[in-house]
Amino acid sequence: MTAHDCTMLEQLLASLLRENQGLLILAQQQREAIRKADSPSIERITLQQQVVLGRIATLETQRNELVNRVTRGMKLTPASGPVTLRQLCQQAPQAMRENLLSLANSALAVMQRVRDEHQAIGRAASMLAVHMEGLTRQAARAMSGTGIYGYQGQVRATTVAAGFDVRM
Repeated sequence: MTAHDCTMLEQLLASLLRENQGLLILAQQQREAIRKADSPSIERITLQQQVVLGRIATLETQRNELVNRVTRGMKLTPASGPVTLRQLCQQAPQAMRENLLSLANSALAVMQRVRDEHQAIGRAASMLAVHMEGLTRQAARAMSGTGIYGYQGQVRATTVAAGFDVRM
């Protein structure tokens, strides 16, 4: 692995770290917006996340191209599986190795935090959806003067009077 390859990898890892930190901040903001049921903020944050994810995808493509190019000379067998960042960093000159490993570990830690935050967002969104469904059912029950809706907000199989006796 040449010094130029190490420099490129270092730049890619630093960029991935920075973008994932931004994604983490957006995920935390999104969770708060979901908690408040703030639809405009949720939409704005989702659009910002898409932009960041596009940049991350571009960086990942560049990283994969670099890894593929560098690993051709590493003579790893297919049985050894895909090359990890740690293995790749071990191929760097000693002077650059520690910084690359540090960046790689930091980037992986932030990516894990982003993954955890998105799982929390999924749970929060599910809870909001259940809450909204309950509100809808309550409204349907309160608005149904005929009583044809059951407690679950669904039409009950009951007979409704089709005529009225209006004699005085």
